[in-house]
Amino acid sequence: MQVLPRGLHCARQPGLSAHFRSVSSHLLTLGSLESLSLTSANIGGALAFPSGSKCSAVLSSLDLSGNALSGPISGIASLVPCQNLRVLNFSGNNLDNSGQESARRHSRPQGAREFAGS
Repeated sequence: MQVLPRGLHCARQPGLSAHFRSVSSHLLTLGSLESLSLTSANIGGALAFPSGSKCSAVLSSLDLSGNALSGPISGIASLVPCQNLRVLNFSGNNLDNSGQESARRHSRPQGAREFAGS
């Protein structure tokens, strides 16, 4: 049984939406998680997912828009194994998108159809 961080609530729906100050990449591994939305949650720091990160086999949407994430957008490269991920939204952050086109072509998960980052 996996326990959610304090202050986080998950209804019977396979999505998760929360507003808090920090987030662990461990959330991406929740087995039945299809959607993770952490918009405007005051999350700051470098956009980084640890090497070898895994994600739920059914995760299809990740929205971290409207936060204070920083650094190169190429940090999403470690999400490539998330083959069912279709929507990525990092807009409204302080990401260095100088290589955004390269990130769009080479770093996003194979099935991603929508990608927003800035």
